[in-house]
Amino acid sequence: DLFRRAELAVPFAERAREAAQAWSRNRRWAGIAPGDIVSLERALLLAQAIYRRQHLGLDYRTFSRRAVSDSKALERLEAAVTKVLRSIFTDIPEGATPREALGTLGVEKVPPPLLLSGPVTLGASQPDVSFVGVPADTITSVAFSRTPEYVLVVENYTSFVRHVTEADRDRRGLVLYGGGYPSVGLQKAFGSIARSIPAEIPFYHWSDIDPDGIWIFHTVEKAFGRRLLPHLMTIELAEMHGNPPPLAAGRVAKAGGSILSELAAYLAKPGAKYMEQEELDPMIPPPSGTAR
Repeated sequence: DLFRRAELAVPFAERAREAAQAWSRNRRWAGIAPGDIVSLERALLLAQAIYRRQHLGLDYRTFSRRAVSDSKALERLEAAVTKVLRSIFTDIPEGATPREALGTLGVEKVPPPLLLSGPVTLGASQPDVSFVGVPADTITSVAFSRTPEYVLVVENYTSFVRHVTEADRDRRGLVLYGGGYPSVGLQKAFGSIARSIPAEIPFYHWSDIDPDGIWIFHTVEKAFGRRLLPHLMTIELAEMHGNPPPLAAGRVAKAGGSILSELAAYLAKPGAKYMEQEELDPMIPPPSGTAR
């Protein structure tokens, strides 16, 4: 009855069968209780609408209301919707929470601002603050009083703040907060920034040394559309400051031909250590455009 009523495409109908099998053993499926057909139907329809890109340009509640006539359904069913989408989009980072995973696909509760520091001007003024935040889709309103010496994306907020307040107080470089798993809006803003910076200026990324850090690096590199160098992301640093992962090692994104290929291969081996970037003090990347 669900298949006929919901008009589900094959990949989503298969997930409904999985749920039915779990329910037959009196087990929840992705947090949905046995027999809760309404929640299952809404989760599958939401996932199918995201797959069909019907969410683009909409916030959580507007999209949810248009897709299933319930503005709060997506918030309640994030885990189930994400479980369905992971079976289709295999490049969703394993360590991402359901909300973070949805954000990588452009499904955002509220679009995050772009935080940046450097020789930034807004209109006719250069703000005398450590960093500023602007809506990602207004990045074209941001200009530079001079060409930055480097561009650096920092994954975690604490490390971003420490870098701009401790390592680069003179705003020599353009430093961007990646927001963890960068949203689609931030990725578009990164591309716009890259097109406005001369080709000789080096671009860097500083992330955790773990499988998701590899995924984020590749995502940022793709968004920039130009060569990206790792900053403070080496096997030596992982061995010195890292720890074995608390759980089974996650799947490492393919990095063949990438500048991170050796690091990715290391992380895929038993005994590899993961390292959070907060373990290190911030430092300015080398001006020569070499990885550190």
